[in-house]
Amino acid sequence: MKTEQQIIELAKLDGFEDIRISGPFNTLGGSIVINEKRDWHRLPSYLTSRDAIIPLVEKVLERGEMERLFARELHKLVFKFPLNWGDVQSVVDSLRMFLYTTPAQLCEALLRATGKWVD
Repeated sequence: MKTEQQIIELAKLDGFEDIRISGPFNTLGGSIVINEKRDWHRLPSYLTSRDAIIPLVEKVLERGEMERLFARELHKLVFKFPLNWGDVQSVVDSLRMFLYTTPAQLCEALLRATGKWVD
């Protein structure tokens, strides 16, 4: 999935209703229009900043039933094998892994858990 696509999907999850790549930059009414590459910095730095992605992860997880999906996807990205909820060590590893994952890994796991990731 291209970087721009990831940012757009993450911004939508974050509450931006309309994100398009064209026309002048505009933030009225929850919409953002990106004209050129120079405007990408005006969106949160989800892919490079834990300060940007963690509040979004928390917001999405609060919607319910996403905790397990998110943990499963993050575990697969970091450890390359599925999370076994019956194994206490796997659950402990998943908590530890959250502390050490990169913003990009958190983004991909969130997008995969919400069904927004495109291979």
